[in-house]
Amino acid sequence: MNGLIATLLFLSLAGLADAVLFTRAYYRNRVCPLPDDQCRSVHEHPDARLLGIPNSLLATGYYLFLTGIAAAGLRKGSVPLLDPALAFSAATLLLGAYLLYSLFVKIKGRCPG
Repeated sequence: MNGLIATLLFLSLAGLADAVLFTRAYYRNRVCPLPDDQCRSVHEHPDARLLGIPNSLLATGYYLFLTGIAAAGLRKGSVPLLDPALAFSAATLLLGAYLLYSLFVKIKGRCPG
């Protein structure tokens, strides 16, 4: 069980780093993995926000929540609030699929590389 919890902690920290990077890019418009014109079109698109809040900022909160759950789980040997964490994870999977659709189909953004 500790290996699974450690994996959850690692993945939540990776997600947190990614969310913080995109939040920084949104507010500072300095760091972006897309070319400048695509970065602007992605950040300014209505799908880049939920209820007026940037998606990456919401993701930052989510990954902080998940990191806290995983860290507490490592200390206790079990994951507290596992059901809400799984429900939020399922919802973010669906949201992520929609955001990928929006990026590639609606905005026509392409990742460099």
